[in-house]
Amino acid sequence: MSDTPGWASAQGTDEQFTVPVPQPAHAAAATAPAPANPYAGQPVWPAPAPSQVGGRAAQAADDPLIAQVGIALFWIAVGWWAFVVIRLLGYLSRFGVTDTMLIRTVDRGAEETIVAAVVAVFAAVLLVTTDRTRRAPLTIASLVVAVATVGIAVWRVLP
Repeated sequence: MSDTPGWASAQGTDEQFTVPVPQPAHAAAATAPAPANPYAGQPVWPAPAPSQVGGRAAQAADDPLIAQVGIALFWIAVGWWAFVVIRLLGYLSRFGVTDTMLIRTVDRGAEETIVAAVVAVFAAVLLVTTDRTRRAPLTIASLVVAVATVGIAVWRVLP
């Protein structure tokens, strides 16, 4: 192509196009409200009350990630209890009912018992610190699992 005037007219008609230029987000938001996106993430935790803002404890209690980690650790501890039950049933099916059935089952996984006790206690601590009422069913269940797991660990594994 040439920059000389009249060259395009010699070839034919000159076409003109209108190209829309995208506006910045703040300018587009001011002109027309965006429709609500039904697939957008919803808030996980309610906003803190003004009286709670300012302290480190209030920030930790409002962090949903802490509660989610506590819930995950709780289910890991529950999974350990499921394996204990499965091992008990396996022992029961092989040898029948004996008075040392639980002792032999726990003794097969002494390291697992200690790790499960630590995980259960950590889950209970995280859930208790994030539960404002301290009465949520999951918080109470995590405390029960922690006490039972630590009890088993102290009874069988620790001297």
